[in-house]
Amino acid sequence: IEAVTGVQTFALPIYALLLKSILLLLQLYHDLNSQDLPEFFEDRLPQFMGLLLKYLDYVPPFPVAEDDEDEEATELEKIKAEVCEIATLYSLRYLDAFEEGHFLGPFVERTWGLLTKLGAGVKYDIVRSSSSYFSEQDLTRTAQLVAKATNFLGVVVKMPSQRALFEQQQTLEAFCEKIVLPNMTLRTFEEEMFEDDAMEYVRRDLESASEWFRVGGRERS
Repeated sequence: IEAVTGVQTFALPIYALLLKSILLLLQLYHDLNSQDLPEFFEDRLPQFMGLLLKYLDYVPPFPVAEDDEDEEATELEKIKAEVCEIATLYSLRYLDAFEEGHFLGPFVERTWGLLTKLGAGVKYDIVRSSSSYFSEQDLTRTAQLVAKATNFLGVVVKMPSQRALFEQQQTLEAFCEKIVLPNMTLRTFEEEMFEDDAMEYVRRDLESASEWFRVGGRERS
């Protein structure tokens, strides 16, 4: 799969199927590492981490039109969200192996870059898996792509060993200007939704927040 995703000769349906396969493999990898770090994966961390880093800032060979009101996340956004979850898992549970291989810094840099490039589209808010490949349990793994990426950075920034990555004044200013403030701004469709149906706006906002806390709490436990 990894060898062919950069080939532009595939038809879009085949390319989409390849991305779904990658997402499924990433979810399996996440589940297999969730309780303990198997020796097989630990011995091959450079290969696995290299692939994860690649997909974190992967750009498809096909042009993608951006629509701020498009609520359906693509498989690529779901892949990037899953990679952020895996990076958070390794930071919380397998930090020694993560740091020893010098993987943490590159993940922080690429996650930072990802957040600065994301648009204001609704599809980045809620990443849902609608594929028939996944069980009901998989369908509950719903969270914000932006929140997953910022959660990973939030985990890292609390580490004394990584304080140097964030303590510079220029870095803090860039984080606030390029990541925090843009994600606090109400988008046009949100203003229109609030004007049309304030109760529905509040309901959706609370629903997405509670889902994130459920997923985040399960991950930290």
